[in-house]
Parts: sequence; C-alpha cells; structure tokens
Amino acid sequence: MLRGLQSLYADKDVREQVLEVLSRRILPSVDWTKGRPGMDFWQIFVLGVVKFALNCDYDRLKDLANHHRALRQELMISDVSKKRFSVQHRSIMCPC
Repeated sequence: MLRGLQSLYADKDVREQVLEVLSRRILPSVDWTKGRPGMDFWQIFVLGVVKFALNCDYDRLKDLANHHRALRQELMISDVSKKRFSVQHRSIMCPC
C-alpha cells in the first residue's frame, strides 16, 4: 500500500489529478470550524487510503500516523517533527 502511494506521489501529473478531485469533493462541503488544521490534501488522501486498506478505526489510524515511521514519511512528516494527530470526538447528546 505504501509503495503504491509512493508511486502515485512520484508521478506529479497523476498526483495533481487525484488531489484536484479530492479538493473538489471536500471544499464545497467543508466546515472550516471543524477538522484538523494543518492537514493538506495529500495527508488526507494517505490517511483515507490507509484507513480503507486496513479497515481500522480512527484510534488505530491515529496511532499509526503518530508512530509508524514509514507512514509518517509518506505523510511528508520528517522524523524529527513533533507533529501529532489526534481523534476528534463529537459530542453525543444523551437522550436520557
């Protein structure tokens, strides 16, 4: 999976096409008061691919994004970067 993402990233034309499609899908409906500041479309794409491929929950995805060296490199985060991801939990109103 990571090799496939590396190949896609290396092909600038294909990468730009994929990110253009992603930006058209996200930007019209984005709520700028929520979400993760600082994430670019490549990081959103990579994390989406990883979550889908591994069929994992957000807690596992967060752990991988914060601690898996190869995945962090694919996210274009250097080994010395302190950037960390977290899971945003929505408030759930109790019907009690």
